[in-house]
Amino acid sequence: MKHIISYIALTFLAVLSTNAQPGIKVGYTNSTHMVHIGEEKEYMSADGMTAGLTYDFRLHKDIYLSTGVLYGFEWANDSYNQEMEVEESVSGINVNERQMDHRIYLPIHLGYELEVIPEILSFRASVGPALSWTLVSSTELSMFGAMNMEFTYDNLDGDLKFSHFPYDTSLQPIITESIQNASYLHKRLDLSVGGSIEALIIKNIGLEIGYDFGLLNRFRKSESATYRRNGLSVTFNYIF
Repeated sequence: MKHIISYIALTFLAVLSTNAQPGIKVGYTNSTHMVHIGEEKEYMSADGMTAGLTYDFRLHKDIYLSTGVLYGFEWANDSYNQEMEVEESVSGINVNERQMDHRIYLPIHLGYELEVIPEILSFRASVGPALSWTLVSSTELSMFGAMNMEFTYDNLDGDLKFSHFPYDTSLQPIITESIQNASYLHKRLDLSVGGSIEALIIKNIGLEIGYDFGLLNRFRKSESATYRRNGLSVTFNYIF
């Protein structure tokens, strides 16, 4: 907890500094979600967008501290077949899965700027951690075949809502409990570390490519399963 408080305090010190240069950032993100459960490994790609306010705090000539507050939204779609045993026979289920996440990011990157053409073209490189807080995370599942149903599962608190359930409603509590017991809840807090390279034109307009590596297991209370997220971003930046 002390590390989180120190992290947030450092962010606000940079933002409130009179030497900070404010800016805006908007762009595309692509994440790789890596789930390891026992010997099984699953990778899922998620597309998204990010936008928000940035602040560059000049520490010494070409060295700066970059921070800000960014919003990110991502969605991932996956389809697969799953087999289940029904009355001593094996039947197939077609599953369509869609996951959606909304997050707030607080990056703190230490950077270096190299001016190639004075006042016209510069290249910047930065590296550092980023703290993210998940606002909303849900998974929508559509199942057809040996079992037919559609529901939305809240990855943060475990709530489950059916949108299609063609069976006796008395079975809903039993199936709900079964799904909840087989699912892993997600942590809201995540920490990553990464870097970026940016081309800056006339000191104001930037095109940045960055990549972050997830450090924390996003599953709650799990010793046998891990869930980490790595992310690529391509953003357009404007510094005032």
